[in-house]
Amino acid sequence: MKKFMNVTLASFIILTTLTAGWNSQSFAKGKTPVIAATSNDMKPLFYLDEKDKLTGFDVEVINEAFKRLPEYELKWETAPIASLFLGLDSSKYHLIVHNFTKTAQREEKYLFSAKPYNNNYKVIVTRKGTPPIYDPRKLAGKRVPASPGSQPTEWMEDFNKTHPDNPILLAYSATNSTVAYLQDLVNGRYDAVLGVGPAVSAIVKDNNLPLTVTIMEGKYSILPDAGLIWVIYRKDETELRQKVDGAIAKMRADGTLKRLAIKFLGKDTTSSL
Repeated sequence: MKKFMNVTLASFIILTTLTAGWNSQSFAKGKTPVIAATSNDMKPLFYLDEKDKLTGFDVEVINEAFKRLPEYELKWETAPIASLFLGLDSSKYHLIVHNFTKTAQREEKYLFSAKPYNNNYKVIVTRKGTPPIYDPRKLAGKRVPASPGSQPTEWMEDFNKTHPDNPILLAYSATNSTVAYLQDLVNGRYDAVLGVGPAVSAIVKDNNLPLTVTIMEGKYSILPDAGLIWVIYRKDETELRQKVDGAIAKMRADGTLKRLAIKFLGKDTTSSL
């Protein structure tokens, strides 16, 4: 018994020492840790560069904001989109970014940034040699991939509710991989892909895919605010949201937000915000 107690005590001391070391390393500067999360599979919004470093427009907007908030220490984690919300629910994450749009259901559970930080345009992708599609309503009767919870899918689901006699033929997938959707479009599995302009354009260009990317603008835009992109926080993070909102407002005023958009997205998608 004495030997067992000595071993247990020794184990406790080692565990305590290791935990104290981790804490002192994490909080040595006296900063408050903030865990932000996103995915890493949608270039140029959030992806791993050639050195396996997380980057992209959404990521660098948050990185720059926290450079202006020295009282915090920002750390990143990556996860699939569904796990991001679970991370907020379990208080694992403080904030998440993932090209998120605002929905009534999400507003009931989470805090949104006071203003959007981006206004992404939407595109319809078709195979070369087939007529381009400018109007998303012309997707009726066509087979299109769908990712549960994504903004393009939510719009198509709403469209089908009001057009039950001629709906868009949604092919649901749990992969949520734009690369896979576009490759399957090339192979003929789908008739078209409705997606986020910067990400889709980058994939088509980088992989030299025989596809036509058509931007929906003017009267063909899905909704006036369909592309507005927000930071999402836990409900109890009101102070953090206020400070990050302030930092992003300064970035917007001094041109940093515009420069990041041009660097990663190829055009200023923030001027209308």
